[in-house]
Amino acid sequence: MVPCLQGFGAKINGIVKDAKYKDIPIVWADLTIQNNKEYVKSIGVLALPTIQFHVQGGKVDTFPCGPSKVPILKRKLTQLVDDYVDLSTMTVKDPTVVGLPTQVDVLTDQDKSSPVKKKAEGMVVISSQQRKMMRKMPYLSSLTDAE
Repeated sequence: MVPCLQGFGAKINGIVKDAKYKDIPIVWADLTIQNNKEYVKSIGVLALPTIQFHVQGGKVDTFPCGPSKVPILKRKLTQLVDDYVDLSTMTVKDPTVVGLPTQVDVLTDQDKSSPVKKKAEGMVVISSQQRKMMRKMPYLSSLTDAE
């Protein structure tokens, strides 16, 4: 790891392990670019490290986040929880109420011209190649296409 990012990793781990997020429906994922460069580019990562927030299958925010931007990350995370999590039930709010897409369409091999295409506002179409790359990631390997 690059020395300047070692402290960043510790700060991120501190946020991940923070007790205030324990019961909130958050899935934390870490993606290395090694062997994933094409996929990383296809999801819009232009700088490292980058943080992306996804809710119900839709990306709601993305930003480059180095060690000096951890306070911004904490504010964005707090806002994300406020906007998308019902704290009384600790579940994700109804996606139609908060304006999220209700599904993510999966493209098989019908359109190979672009690895990622916007189908409709907030909906992302992924190719079978991207799906295969995603299946190699431990967290995503057990999910179905619908998930």
